[in-house]
Amino acid sequence: MFHYVAKINNGTEWYEDSDYALCNKTLAERAIHKAKITTSRINPKVFTVEVFKLAIMLGSVERIPLGSVDATPPFAPMTDEEYKDEMYRILSDVPKPFRPFIANHAWREGNNSGFEEMVHIASGLIGEILPAIKAFEKEILDS
Repeated sequence: MFHYVAKINNGTEWYEDSDYALCNKTLAERAIHKAKITTSRINPKVFTVEVFKLAIMLGSVERIPLGSVDATPPFAPMTDEEYKDEMYRILSDVPKPFRPFIANHAWREGNNSGFEEMVHIASGLIGEILPAIKAFEKEILDS
């Protein structure tokens, strides 16, 4: 049995016991997840996590340093502002007449799952439809 401590640079500590050895990156990511830390998409934070192995030496628990790892927490849910900015960015390559269709389709298909899903749906639809739109525009210009 392996015993670990991951100490995040915000002071949070997380303990884990495992039947097998774990890499420092895995321990750091689990510690951040368990601490429910998230970060902004605009200015993502990186946390330094010190990882220790616990061992009993002469009747006391000792921390044996295994190293430090930088880890980025998962993004916090998108805000209205972030959603609008991201949709504006991904729709900017699409001709104006098609933008409302794509935005409305993304809303209908993904609004129950959150902004991230709506952006994902819109991005997928743009990836599928944009080449056809560009080919059609070229065909019109060539005729």
